[in-house]
Amino acid sequence: MRKSACRLVTLCVAAYTGFAASTLRIDPKADIHPTAVLMGNVTVGAYTRIGPKVVIQGDVTIGSHVTINGNAVISAAKLTIGNYVRIDYGARVVEGRPGDPLSIGNDVWIGGNATIRGARLDEGSAIGNGAVADFNTHLEPGAILAPGSIAQHDTTIATNALLEGNPAAITKTAATDDDRLRVYGVIPSRYLHEEGDRIATEIGAHSPQARKSYPGLDGHQFWKGKITVDPHRAGSPHRDPDRALDDWRAYARRAVRNHSRRDHWPPLRYPRGHEHPFERAHRRLRVRRRARTYRSQPGRGLR
Repeated sequence: MRKSACRLVTLCVAAYTGFAASTLRIDPKADIHPTAVLMGNVTVGAYTRIGPKVVIQGDVTIGSHVTINGNAVISAAKLTIGNYVRIDYGARVVEGRPGDPLSIGNDVWIGGNATIRGARLDEGSAIGNGAVADFNTHLEPGAILAPGSIAQHDTTIATNALLEGNPAAITKTAATDDDRLRVYGVIPSRYLHEEGDRIATEIGAHSPQARKSYPGLDGHQFWKGKITVDPHRAGSPHRDPDRALDDWRAYARRAVRNHSRRDHWPPLRYPRGHEHPFERAHRRLRVRRRARTYRSQPGRGLR
């Protein structure tokens, strides 16, 4: 019954997204996290590492020595990713307008939370963290889009040019490796090859286990540990107020023991339905002061 339901969900998702049933071609030397989602005609090359909760859907071909970190999203009807490419955490590579080309060449760096929408990234180009390459943007070989910059639609960034700002403007026409080191903290092409070779060594020493499909969590609990819920924890509808008060008193005693001075106490939130001792004392003090003020100055204490 469960397998039939899973197949039905897969067919429904395929019909909703417009992609056909998955046809995966995974190299035996590729390392793909079990929680990744691969849907469509996806080809993954050797020594490529795909992190947790990555979503790849469409007709996507990924080369070798590629690193796609966690929570990245790749969605395209047709996309080819070259070799020695890094797509960092939270980056999005998606289709643009109808007719906008989408491609990623070799030695391309895409920073965390960057957005690529229908853009062409030629060999050796780099996009910084949080940058945006909008519709039909073309980064020629070695072009640099600085972190946080936004390249507006139909922008062409010349070879080895550096663009910064919002909207992105050319600040240097012939950027060098020193400029790349200043902007990114590393030289992207050199770092990509070092990282790719290191991951290849790790995969070669510990070959990953291949899977027939990568549907994410697939409705099952991925973590195998036991889950225990204390009904008396905060927020539980079955919480016992007397036990909550006892827990708070134990915490207050530890706070007094660890903090001898009054002004070093951590903020203590008293359990709901009970009054803090300091609040009770302060309330009684206010009542006495107002009563004393009313006796000395009739009418003023009622304000």
